[in-house]
Amino acid sequence: MPRKSVIKVASVPAVQNDAEASAAMAQMGNIQRTLADLDLQFDRMVADAQASREARAAPLRDQLLALAHSVAAYAEANRRALTANGRKSVVLPDGSVFGWRFTPPKVTVAKAGEVIAWLKARRLKRFIRIKEEVNKEAILAEPDFWGTIPGVSVSRREEFYIRPLALESDILVRSRKASA
Repeated sequence: MPRKSVIKVASVPAVQNDAEASAAMAQMGNIQRTLADLDLQFDRMVADAQASREARAAPLRDQLLALAHSVAAYAEANRRALTANGRKSVVLPDGSVFGWRFTPPKVTVAKAGEVIAWLKARRLKRFIRIKEEVNKEAILAEPDFWGTIPGVSVSRREEFYIRPLALESDILVRSRKASA
């Protein structure tokens, strides 16, 4: 997705005619293309660095997983002895710990519509959540209501933009709040 650039302009001479505006915009297009090329080069460098890191990390991850499986196999084979006296974890001489624990409970709902109907039929509404929220898209679709709903305001900005020839991204020069 093209980036929007915000330009803060110091004191610069204004173009005087269409030809100067056209030349300035052509120069802007060239600068934008150069910036896009720099971004592309940077993205390629990042991708290469990530690929290099992944190539070096993959064998280490495999080794880590193999060692974890090895410890887990030992633990399962010796669980009774390791968990004597009601213990659930084992502290090794170096301070490392392994053990068994329960994860927090997790609810999984298959066919939510059927579950909701079943709960409603049994008057178990405490297990049903109803979510209400303001439909912002509907408000935007009806401008006649913008100023009539207490607590709701709609704002927009007026922007001056420049789009050099054959480029997809705008350069945002200035923005100011406009009344709705």
